[in-house]
Amino acid sequence: MLEELFGSKNRERVLQYILANNQGYAKEIADFYESSVDPIQKQLERLELGSILVSQTVGRTRLFMFNPRYAFKDTTKSTRVLCSCWNRTTD
Repeated sequence: MLEELFGSKNRERVLQYILANNQGYAKEIADFYESSVDPIQKQLERLELGSILVSQTVGRTRLFMFNPRYAFKDTTKSTRVLCSCWNRTTD
């Protein structure tokens, strides 16, 4: 639904997952959406390069979460709320 806004289906999936769960790692997100890990990992890295996400290594796992310093973090969360409302009215 938001693919046009975010530029890719996998980027949309990554953002939705992290918004809903506050954090996530590539395999976890890929498994949730029954997708390949590679395109999810690519989007996580792009979002980190854009300073939207930050990561930390926990053991051998790279865990991603929203950058607390990201200027539009609250706007991104507001977009999620609007999309949830939109989905309810169009179902």
